[in-house]
Amino acid sequence: MTYTCEQCGQEHEDWPALVFKAPDPYLALSEEDREKAELTKEICCIEEEDGTNQWYIRGVLTQYVYDACQYLDYGVWVSLSEASIKDYYEHYEDKTYKTTYFGWLVTNLPNYPANTTFGLPTNVEVDNSKGIPTILPHKKGDSIFIEEFYDGISTAEALLRIEAIINK
Repeated sequence: MTYTCEQCGQEHEDWPALVFKAPDPYLALSEEDREKAELTKEICCIEEEDGTNQWYIRGVLTQYVYDACQYLDYGVWVSLSEASIKDYYEHYEDKTYKTTYFGWLVTNLPNYPANTTFGLPTNVEVDNSKGIPTILPHKKGDSIFIEEFYDGISTAEALLRIEAIINK
């Protein structure tokens, strides 16, 4: 599959990572509320009306493609607690730091029924020697996404998802 990368403008032959630029709760904000929120490539903070903050970080969720011996990477967003984001910031520069946080997936993934991926419980595995956190959905639940995450998807399905994002 050939595609033109948004980051570098070059043509590539491999599969692109399907990166979501913001968590869905940020995308649902009005323009006025977005101005009060903070959004970087890795972290998002939304101030609630009661003065509390909702924190989100971007991580990589890797889905196995069983008939290609290949993986499809998603750049998804998860929510973190105040304590977890504080710990994340405290150890951000420490390249030896490893930990796991609990988070909720806050990205609706393409080619799944609406709101069947949003709100799934995840582990957020941080290994600062590798960079961006790894997102692993919990195995419990009856979501088709969870089943496909652990069993894999076909190349045809992976290509449909890539097309859904690239042509958005």
